[in-house]
Amino acid sequence: MDDSIAREAPWSPIQFVVWVVLLFVLLFLCISPFLARGVTLPGLGKVPGNSLLFFLCVSGMTLSGFTPMLSAILVLATFPRAGGVRPYLRQIKTWRVPAFWYAIALLGPFVLLFLDEGVNLLRGGTLPRQWVAFPSPSNPGPGGLAFFCVPIVLSFTEEFGWRGFALPRLQKRYGALSASIIVGVIWGTYHLWIMPICPHCLSLTDVLVTQYLRLIATAVIYGWIYNSAKGTLFLACLAHAGHNIAVGLMPGVGGSPVMVALSYGFVAIVVVFLTHPRTLTRDKS
Repeated sequence: MDDSIAREAPWSPIQFVVWVVLLFVLLFLCISPFLARGVTLPGLGKVPGNSLLFFLCVSGMTLSGFTPMLSAILVLATFPRAGGVRPYLRQIKTWRVPAFWYAIALLGPFVLLFLDEGVNLLRGGTLPRQWVAFPSPSNPGPGGLAFFCVPIVLSFTEEFGWRGFALPRLQKRYGALSASIIVGVIWGTYHLWIMPICPHCLSLTDVLVTQYLRLIATAVIYGWIYNSAKGTLFLACLAHAGHNIAVGLMPGVGGSPVMVALSYGFVAIVVVFLTHPRTLTRDKS
């Protein structure tokens, strides 16, 4: 079977709704160890590291990044004529695109952070204390190698859901721009899973700007990259990973998460003005 079958699967509202429902059901199961025992994310450090509860909580947080992909696999394995699981997974094997797109995907987030820092300085901000913070292999917590590598891996598993499953199906029915916005809304809501286990981790500004605005804008940008590269999922994965690498290596650069979100919004607006809404490329069809 050709790898394009997963991208060319017919639009099915039932399959899409089932995927969304499964996504949030699986997310709930991932955080259920926290909820069942009344553990919060800040309080996880007080749970013995060799206990079953600690293992379940950490495993649940990690598996949350697999839920977009797992829910898609369940839909593809259950519904006939949904495209099939094997062609869906083989999308990652398509990688031959012009080097320009690899530069956009991997270096673009770094450029944005530096530009954001420049705007921050013009507004009277101060230089970051440290421009680059390399992860420490001996540190098991934030700033450590594991906390740096896990988000990079989860960039790929998430993208199998967002751009590997949802976007190609939605844009058949609604066009690339509308489809990307829908994916962005779901993506932003998905990332709110942290609120039940860490009620004070996200303010209203964080929810509206750093979650919904940034992720809707990012979905438009990734939709542009994905469609411009002829539906190359690997490139969308690298773009997602590129963002996580940039913020992981330069956590103090960019002024603030709000400024970073606004810069992504600005880039998304430029993309919309320079492309056709049906395709998010210069090509109308």
